[in-house]
Amino acid sequence: MRVIFFLEPVIFQSNPIFLAAHFFWADCIRNATYQLDGDFAFVANFEVCQEWQHSKHGNNTELQCFPIDPFKILSSFGSSRNEYCKAIYGPGDVPNSLTNQLQQVREEFRPDLIVMTSQNCFARHAFSGVPILSIEQAPLPRFGHPLRTVFDPYGHQVGSLFETHAEKIKSLPLSDVDYDDLKCLLNDIKINVLKVDLRCAEAHAALEMIKLEGPVALLVTQPPDWVTYEGAYKAIELESLIYSWAENLPSGWIGVPTYHPGFQLNSAMESALARASKRIRFLPKHLSTGLTEAMLLSADGMITVSSTSAITSLLLGKRTVVVGRSPFNSWTIDTPCNLDKAMPLSLREAVSTLAFLTNRYIYVHDEIVNNPMPLLELMRSVVSEPDSADWFLDLSNWTIDRARALFNFSRL
Repeated sequence: MRVIFFLEPVIFQSNPIFLAAHFFWADCIRNATYQLDGDFAFVANFEVCQEWQHSKHGNNTELQCFPIDPFKILSSFGSSRNEYCKAIYGPGDVPNSLTNQLQQVREEFRPDLIVMTSQNCFARHAFSGVPILSIEQAPLPRFGHPLRTVFDPYGHQVGSLFETHAEKIKSLPLSDVDYDDLKCLLNDIKINVLKVDLRCAEAHAALEMIKLEGPVALLVTQPPDWVTYEGAYKAIELESLIYSWAENLPSGWIGVPTYHPGFQLNSAMESALARASKRIRFLPKHLSTGLTEAMLLSADGMITVSSTSAITSLLLGKRTVVVGRSPFNSWTIDTPCNLDKAMPLSLREAVSTLAFLTNRYIYVHDEIVNNPMPLLELMRSVVSEPDSADWFLDLSNWTIDRARALFNFSRL
């Protein structure tokens, strides 16, 4: 098997090697490829390729790299990163430098499988006809759990199994025993959230006080220069995003912002927003970051651009709005003004969804490092199955032991 690992080549967050954090996945895929006696190639921008060869592998010249020039790519889009980010969510057939460079890579390397960690329609267009495996951190509750990876043979933000097979996932049939086991696991997830951080009790108390004024929607944000905003949604300042979401909530609802650790508004901007909108309430600074999952237990609903927060909200039976292009567009509505019309998942739908997530879709990092066999089986299935969705949706080998291992409550 000949495998290409493709990392988004265009610079993000003003750091050419920002995506070097994805080397863990590259190492796992490379090791699995070698287990199959295959050939592996790494495709990224010049700086990431250099970091991959020098820092991680001691200038190992045997590693095959195809460096991509990100500035040449951007020149095809008026040298505007924003225009490029929007374009990578399109059909992918617009002539550009990235497609040309990747088609040359395809002709030289002749891959059997492409592994990608981000949405990029130009890469999909250049490698059309070659099976593609999209990977990212798993859309499961993360609070206090081990690192996990999702492997999707259909897509990333666009076209994933979650988007294309939503109804099948929500209605997967379960035996009575499996259903009861998964209900217990879902309950354990809720209990576990409250044990992880000493701030949880204080956060719940603060949210309960706000709920005296009306139903509460968490406004779950991400750093504003992430491609999720610029490509899947729109380029918008975080303060304007929060104001827009809050002002468009249904009558009587209160918006409570929560932040990603990578970026939060300062106190002066929060005060300005609170003055401008009577629909916004801010939590104390020490409670507003990193506690979204815990506060979802008390909140009535949520608005977000985050896949992980979206699936957590859905599993907990909350009203959910996911804006922009998302794997969960098939599961939720996309406008804050209709939050009160959003239908939460039933318990049976949530349990079936949890069964899918804990079957063949998600793997704990330790699992794919210490035991290559699951990853080998996955890669073979994506390449050889007529429709790999059938393999992912097959619950015949699902076990509660593996499902619990994905959460590893014993770590607490």
